[in-house]
Amino acid sequence: MQAKLYKREDRYDLYSEDDHKIASSASNTFGKLSKQNCDEIFKVKQWDRTCLGCNKGFNFEQMISNHKCCPYCEGVNYAGVFYEQPIEIEVEIEMEKVVDETKIIGAIKGVKGSGDKITTYKTVPKLDSEGCLILKKI
Repeated sequence: MQAKLYKREDRYDLYSEDDHKIASSASNTFGKLSKQNCDEIFKVKQWDRTCLGCNKGFNFEQMISNHKCCPYCEGVNYAGVFYEQPIEIEVEIEMEKVVDETKIIGAIKGVKGSGDKITTYKTVPKLDSEGCLILKKI
C-alpha cells in the first residue's frame, strides 16, 4: 500500500493517497510509526555540534530545553553542519498475508473425513516488535 510520509518539526505523519491520516510517530490515536524507521527513510543526519565558547560537543536536546549549549556557556553559541531535508517522501507500507478464516464445507453429519477445509486469507499491514507500521521508501 502506497502512502506519503511527512516530516514535521517534532514528529512524522503518514497519509493515504486520498489524504487521510493513517499513522503518526507522536500519537496513538492513529497507527503508530517508529521514529527510527522514519529517520532511516528520510536519512536524517545528526549534525556536528561544537560549542564556539568552550569548543566542546553538546547534546542538542539539552540545548533546546536549557537554551544553553553547555553548562559553561551563556546562551546558544555553536557551529553546526546542517543538511537539507525533504519534508515529504513516497513510501510503501509493508503488508503480510495472514489466515482470515478456515471453514469446513460439504461435511456430512456422522461421516468421518467428509468435508473440505477452505482457508481464506487477508492482507494486513506488517508491524514491528513495538506495534509500529513498517515503511520502506519507494
